[in-house]
Order: sequence, then structure tokens, then C-alpha cells
Amino acid sequence: MNRVERAIEAGRCAIAVGGSLLRDPEVMLALTRRAVLSPMALAGPAVAPVVPVSADGVSRALTQPGGVVVLVEPETADVQGLRQLDELIQRARHRPDVIVVARTYNPFAFGGALAGLKVDHEKGRGKAFIQSLPEGEEVPAPAEGEAAPKLPKAKKDDGIAAPRFCFVGRDEEVDALAEMLGTGGPIVVSGPRGVGRTQLVEHAVRKAGLVRLPDVWLGWGSAHDTLVNRIATLAYLGGDARLSDLLQGEHDAARVDQAAVEALSDPSHAGKVLVVHHLEYGLGREHDFFRRSRLELLLIKLLTSELALPVVFVSTRQPRFHREGEAQGLRRVEVGGLKGRFLHEIFDAHKAAEFPRDKFGPISERIHGHPMAARTMAIATRIRKEGAAIVDDPKFMAMETIEDLTPLDKQLSKRVEKLAEPLRRVLSRLAHLRIPVDGAMLAAELGVTRKDRLELSSLGLLDMVGTEEDRKYRVHPLVKAQLSWREVSDFTVCEKLSDMYASLARKAEGLDKLVLEQEQNRFAVAGRALKMRPKLDLPDHDMWLESITGMLRAKQPRLDLVEQRLNEALKQNPHNADAWLLRLELAQHAEGPEAQAQFDQILDEAIAKAPVPELFQQVVSWLLSRRARAKAVTVLEKGVEVFPEESRLHTRLAAVLQRQGRRNEAIEHLRKAMELDPMLPDSYGLLGMARRDEGQEALGEAEQLLREAVRLAPGDPVQVSRLVDLLLERARVEPDAAPKLRAEAKELLEDAIKGDRRAPEACLLFATLLREEAGDLERASWLLGQAKKVTDRNHERARRIAVERALVELARGDLDSAEASLRAQIGRDPSYAKAFAALGHVLEAREQYIGAHAEYTRAKERSSQTSLEATYYEQLVQRIQKVIEAQAMGLLDAPPEGEAGPLPQPGVPSGRVLRRRHEDEPEAEGAPAVETSPVETAPVETETVETAPVETETVETAPAAPAAPTPVEAAPEPVEQEPPAAEPSDAGPHEPLA
Repeated sequence: MNRVERAIEAGRCAIAVGGSLLRDPEVMLALTRRAVLSPMALAGPAVAPVVPVSADGVSRALTQPGGVVVLVEPETADVQGLRQLDELIQRARHRPDVIVVARTYNPFAFGGALAGLKVDHEKGRGKAFIQSLPEGEEVPAPAEGEAAPKLPKAKKDDGIAAPRFCFVGRDEEVDALAEMLGTGGPIVVSGPRGVGRTQLVEHAVRKAGLVRLPDVWLGWGSAHDTLVNRIATLAYLGGDARLSDLLQGEHDAARVDQAAVEALSDPSHAGKVLVVHHLEYGLGREHDFFRRSRLELLLIKLLTSELALPVVFVSTRQPRFHREGEAQGLRRVEVGGLKGRFLHEIFDAHKAAEFPRDKFGPISERIHGHPMAARTMAIATRIRKEGAAIVDDPKFMAMETIEDLTPLDKQLSKRVEKLAEPLRRVLSRLAHLRIPVDGAMLAAELGVTRKDRLELSSLGLLDMVGTEEDRKYRVHPLVKAQLSWREVSDFTVCEKLSDMYASLARKAEGLDKLVLEQEQNRFAVAGRALKMRPKLDLPDHDMWLESITGMLRAKQPRLDLVEQRLNEALKQNPHNADAWLLRLELAQHAEGPEAQAQFDQILDEAIAKAPVPELFQQVVSWLLSRRARAKAVTVLEKGVEVFPEESRLHTRLAAVLQRQGRRNEAIEHLRKAMELDPMLPDSYGLLGMARRDEGQEALGEAEQLLREAVRLAPGDPVQVSRLVDLLLERARVEPDAAPKLRAEAKELLEDAIKGDRRAPEACLLFATLLREEAGDLERASWLLGQAKKVTDRNHERARRIAVERALVELARGDLDSAEASLRAQIGRDPSYAKAFAALGHVLEAREQYIGAHAEYTRAKERSSQTSLEATYYEQLVQRIQKVIEAQAMGLLDAPPEGEAGPLPQPGVPSGRVLRRRHEDEPEAEGAPAVETSPVETAPVETETVETAPVETETVETAPAAPAAPTPVEAAPEPVEQEPPAAEPSDAGPHEPLA
């Protein structure tokens, strides 16, 4: 700024200050001490020593050559003053130099003002610039009796309760994280959304005194290319061009990942730190990188390697690894709730209503110390009528755990709904941004006035992040989720943001320039302004592939446009595995005799140019959906050959081989997977299923393996479903242990279906358990509906859902509907044993015992003779045989032809039965127990049997044989005999553990 200082000394400098900056009393005090400069106000009333924009105010810079006009933090609200200044400069004989002092400057934000002038941008804060100016002569003190000049007071914000920046209660975590940052390597900071992870990282980096590189935000339109290009550019600026050269030439994922690790291991990066947000974007459902494509492989490599540069990953969950000794150098920080004593500062910072301090203890217990929940509750006490009363309401903002954000979502949703339309549009515009920005950029680039910013902040809808000295603003993801997708992805807004980032990128250099160009590219594609895409040195197709995915999976896909864009992406980077995955997905829409040959050709080309494990998994999912198991085995064998160390390919190959009856080969691959990843639950679960199929002699080992799988992955619905399936089958054939087994199964299922998990298998088993226990049939029906939603109609699970739904109808007494559904299922699949057994239950309910006996026999013939299922069917056959014998002895009369028997009583388990006899028929002593209630849900002791007053009478039942028949449920649930995870799932590209 030597040029400005020289112009001031020569008397050739004019200064114009933005209107919002003039509201700061410290700025006005500094200008008063420099009144000799006659500063001009671009907007708002001019209060001494500030003068309005006029010819006199700017004359010193226009009357002689070499003048300088300094604009200090101009904003969109200053457009009128800038236009006046522009007219004065255009009419002047001597054109001055124009310098803008601000942290950011967008010349297009002011319309035609200053359009024909050369404007230089000096980055800096306006307040610091004004305070650094040389002071002129002191303003003379007022004479005696003369009023002293008053400094202007800060303008009131129209009654807006603007919050203060507040970051409290994290001193210990900040110190611990700052110490970790002192050494290189990966660090994962995890915690629920809104708990303050980003703030913790901000303050820890500042305390450690490190240079913070531009953050990486993974998510929509930002994936592998975004991250790897940042690393490559960082290395290139440091003198290492190996990764950049590799990305522009022949490469595969493994070589790129290794080069990225080597780039971040350069000692020259000491004193810097890289922060990567939203690690959960690549973790997958079980947080173990189940989908192994380019991004997941790169993240795994970074998390498990020793790096010279500290890399902080911010995530909602900690990553899980199954290989022994893997990620030993990974440091983990889990962020929890705040202690109750810190909540008062949060409430005070957000202008909460006054109430006794002793209330904060119960509040902390209610919200589990969640900072964003505390902020939301503090604002609620202020904006709601009689808001202080909600402090004593135990139901308001009551969270079951710190991760239970449902109450918080409800409050945020209500506030967004009540926003005025103009303010909602402002919020939607800001929600497009992923990178936090400062207040100057909000005003200058996005046209967000200070009033709008303060109002949104006062409602808790706009976050203040960063530090007290460097505050920035963003729309929190929890708030953004309350807006519709159209509001946060508006084409016009995206196009304007692309133009904004383009103008900023032209003035930036190095890594900052790449960051701005990547954002420009993302918004250009999102806004369909493809001509605005920048030309980057390295291939970057993250947003391009995101748009292709949307078109390909839309209700009305644009296959022609998808093919055109994929060809463009693969032409620029033929080693982009994600583009090949979409190319294979596009090929699945093809029909005709040449479709399969074309698909195979694309797969071979993809494997040759961009091999990743996900290629094989996706192809196998498609093949299994078409029941092409032999072809799926061939593809998986090729995958194991390309990636011999990929344990998931071994486990899925084992699952398909097991369904093909090749159990020994399947077990061999499972043993190999267990050697590679000893803590992988998939291998234990599938090996347990294989042992289970060997018969009852191996059931002990099978159950032990399944329990180990659940221990390794207690929240995995697939592993839980496999164990529960076995427990329920045991309960049907082991009456004494049934209560304990069912209780354990119910506890496991309750945990498996919590939250928003897509767990169709667990939902199906839970519905079965409820029906067998004569529980809530409405809930059972709802669970079947949930399972059906995420189950493809060609999936093997679909037939089990249909059979179970028929059994629920039977339990409700709708025999006709149940029978029609089961006979239709048998017509479609005459080999399905469970459908025959279920039909037997329906016929038994109609008292057609001979027909029921035949159906039970058919079910037994169609099941493995060494399985628990066959044992159960044998028990059914024996029981119904005794009923038939009792009927033949005259103890149980058949109903007249064409007349249905009594309907079952599904909700009341009972050991009592009704049998018809003539009024003059003597009571038979020692008659065998006759059970006619097919919906009995649990074994019961033999007891006195009552009959109707007229047609029936009480019969004391007694065993006809030395041993009483084993009581079993008459309506079994359809339990899958084959491994449930061997077919593709609807929850993702391929089924976990398959």
C-alpha cells in the first residue's frame, strides 16, 4: 500500500468507505483522527468527519495526475454511491487509479458502476487498513460551552437478536487434537451431526499454528477427482510432478493411490494441514468401505499409511477395518456432548429467555449436551410465546441419545416453514454453497444484506464457524435438509455461482485457483451451463458423472445423452473406473441377442483400463438378478484372479458357489477370506450358513460361527438375520428352549431395524416372530410392507414375503385370501417347501386334515432331509396323523361336505380344542389330545379341552402313545434355507456379505 501512502502525502488521495463499515464505532473513531482525509460515505447518512460522495470530496484525486481513489469494503448496498463516484471520475480530466481494499471483490456485483475503469484489488480488512493510515492534524477540542462532537452509535439491527460467536467447553479436546496435529499422519474426528466437529478442528488447527490448506468437502459432485487433484497440485507446487504426470497418462487406481501417499509423505509439507470433510460419504452403510471403487480405495490408502502431512478427516462415524494390524497409525477423536455447566454460555450468546441456572442440568440430560440442540432450544425460549416455560417441559427437545436428531429436525423444519418468502429464498441461495464464506463475500458476491444475515443467524438457520478473529458463515447440513431439492439445486443460482467462482479464480493462484475452478466446474454442470466449465490441467469428472447418474436413474432416463456424456468422459480419461461402472449400467438397458456380447466386451475393456473390485461386484449383481449364476461364478473367479487380496470377492464367490451346491469350493474361498481379513464378519457368517446346510450334526459349529459374525458386526442386519433365522428354526423344534431363543431373537431384531436402516431380511424375520408369538399383527403387516419396498420382485426373498403375508392373513381369519395366495405361489414355484407347509396350515384351519397331511408331506419332501426345517415338517406330519387317527376313531367328526370348519383364533394361544359329537354320545376316556387350532404360536401344556354346550362337551385329553406329541406352531414362518445374502440386494449396488 505504499502507493496509497505516497498519494496521501502528496494530497492526491480520496477515500470512500462502504456503508456497513461506517456502523463500526472503532472505524468512526479512526476516521475522526484522520479527518484531514475527508473520507466519503458510499451509502447511508454522512456523519462528521465523513462526507457524502461529491465533486469536493473526490477533487484532490481528480484535479492532478497520479491521483488515487481508495474504495474500502464496498458492498452491493453501496451501488448508488459507486455510480455517483463513477460519473465524477468519467468527467474528470485526469483519470485516477482505483484501488479496492476488501477481502473479496467481484466487479460484476455492482452492475455498470466502475465498468470502464481499471480497478486493482488489495486483499485485506477495511478496518485494519483505515487504522493503519497516517493520522492528520488532531481535531481541535471544542471551546468552552460548545458541544463536544459525538461519535456515531452503531446502528440498531431493527430489533434483531443477533447472536454472539460462541465456542465453549472444548478446551481439553482442542489441546488433545492440537497435540496430534504436531505430527503427521491421518486423524479421524467423528461425532453426530451438529455436535461441533468442524469448530473443534478450526480451533485446534489455529492453536497448533499450522498453515491450513483449502478444505476438501466430499459429497455431491466432489469425490475421487476432487481429492486426488488437490493432492497432485499440492505436490506439484512443492516440486514433485510424479502424481500429476501419472494422472495425465496411463494409470490405474492402485498406482494413483500409492503416488498420492508418496506425495503427502514429502517432508517439505511440514507445518501444513489438510482437512477432508464428510468421510462418511465413502464409508458405506457399515462404515467399512464396502463399495470399493476409486474414492474408497484412495481413502483406505490414506487412512492406513504413514504421512508426513497431517490429514484430518471429519466424519459422523469412525471407519472400521477387518485386517489385523491395519491402520495402526490412525488417530481417532470422538466428539461427544458438552457438560451441563457450559450450556449457560450458549443460551446467553443466543439471547435466550431468563430462567434459573439450576435448570441447565435437566436440559443437558434431555439433549445429552448436543451443542446445536442447545442453541435451537435457547432460540426457542426467545421466539416462542411464553418460551421460558418450555424449559420445564420434559418432552420438548427430548432426545433418546445424542445421535437421535429427530426432535432437532422437527424444530428446524418448523422455523424454515415459517420464514418469509424473501428470506427463504436467501437461505436457499446460501444452501447451495458447501464452503463457508465470510460476511463480505455474502454481501458483495451473493447479495445477502447484513440484515438478512443477522436475521437468519438469530433463528439458528445460518451457522457462524471458524474462529472469533476469522468468522465465516454456512448453512448447516441439518438446516439444508429441511429445504426441498429444487430449492438447493436451482439452475439459475448454480449458473450465477459458477460465474462468481470463475471471476474469483481469475485472480487467484496456485492451490486456491484450483479450488475455485473445481467449484466453478461443479456449479456449471449443476446449472446446465456447460460452456462455463473451466479447462483444468488434470481430469476432473466428479460432477460430470453425477449428472450422468441422475439422467441414467431417472424415471424417464435419457440413454442417448448418457451415452454421449460417458463417451466424452472416457475419451478424456479412459482410466476412470466410475465412468466404466456407469457404462456397464447403461449396457444393462440394452436388449436383443447381441446385448450379452456387448456387455462382456465392455467388462473386458473396463478391467483392462480401470480395474477396481466394484466392477466385478456390480456385474455379478446384475447377473444374479437375471438368475445367471454360472456366469456370475465366472466373473467372480476372474475378479479373484485380478484382486487375489480382496476378501469380499472371495466371500461373494463362496456365497454363489454355495447356492450352486459346490460347498467344498465355497468353504475354501471362505477360509482364504478369513486368512486375509480375520475380523471380516462376512466370512464367519457365510461359513456358518455352509455348516448349517450340512445337517443337524454341524448346527453347533454353525451357530458358533454366526454368533462370532454378530459379535464382529453387532449392527449389521445381514449378520443378525442369519443368526435369528437359525434361532427361530431351533425354537420350532425345541419347545423347552423356545421362550429363551425367541426372546434373544427379538432383542437382536429390535436393534437391527432401528433408525433408517434398509434391513428387509430383519423386517421379514421380525414379522414372522410377531405372528408366531401371537403378537401385534398390524405391526407384522407393516414390517412385511417395509421389507417388500426394498426387495426386487425377482429376488428370492419376495416369495418368502408373499408366503408370510398369507400366514398373517390366516392368523387374522381370512382363510380364502390366504389359500388363494398360497396356491398362486405354488403354481409359480412348485419346488418351494414353505409354501406347501403354509397351505397345509390353511387346510388344517378348514379341518381338512387329510389335505393338510398331504401338503406337510410335500413340504418335507422338498426340503433337505438333514435340516431343522425337515425335522419341523416331520413333527407337523406326525401331529396331523394323530388328528386323522382321532377322527377315524370317532373322536373328531369331519365337517359336512361344503361346510368349512371353525375359524382359528390367531390372537389367543390355547391348548383347548373343539370336537363335534352327538348329544347322546358318551364321553370317551383316555382319548388322545386333538389340536385343531393351526395358529397356535407357542407350545403349551396339555390341558382340559372344553366343548360347546350343545354340540360339544368337555373332553379330558390324554396321550394315546407312550410319549406325548411334540407341540409345534401350526403356522411357521418362511425361513430361507439358502444363504440370504447370495442374491443382489436393493440397498446398494450389491448385497453385503454376498
